Amino acid sequence: MKKIIFSILFITLLFLIPISCVQADSYANTPIEISINNPLVKKGEEFELIIKNNETFNMGALNAKITFDTNNLEYLPGSEEGIAQVEKGSEWLSVLVNSNNSTLSAITSQKIESQQIICKIKLRAKKNLLLKNDSIKLEDLNIIDNSYENKTFPNTDLKILNPAQKNPNIVIIISILFILVLVLLISVLFIFQKKKTTKQS
Repeated sequence: MKKIIFSILFITLLFLIPISCVQADSYANTPIEISINNPLVKKGEEFELIIKNNETFNMGALNAKITFDTNNLEYLPGSEEGIAQVEKGSEWLSVLVNSNNSTLSAITSQKIESQQIICKIKLRAKKNLLLKNDSIKLEDLNIIDNSYENKTFPNTDLKILNPAQKNPNIVIIISILFILVLVLLISVLFIFQKKKTTKQS
């Protein structure tokens, strides 16, 4: 019986580990990452969209389109008309976001190591929102490096840095259900084993 219980626990853990890694793996092959800290935002609340590079970037430029539902979100205006409020990374010469067509343009003359922030873009919620991975996307990404090769990449979904806050109760609910299922399985196996022992005696 102990071997059966151990086998159930082991198989369950093997099933849960890949699930927990799916989101991390889905961003591993994207050269540019977009992320936010907290997916729960209230109407009128301002927050930062963080854009960073996942790969070493050796001089050049990048262009992309940032897409989101304009009924839900809006850019904070910058110092120039038609330009969103952006805090550029220290290694970048220029980072601009056109708030009219939502295009991102960035230029650097230096070698940028992986995991460096390109920029932080200020956004504001028009209503109470629970942002998801597809709420904000980076599309039509083009990168030109020092070899002058123009590279195009697939769309990038939003990464939630604090995924537990997507729904604060979901972790507790899943944990309780997991424990209940394990208790039920162990109870059934215990009853089955007891009946089997009674028949043999």
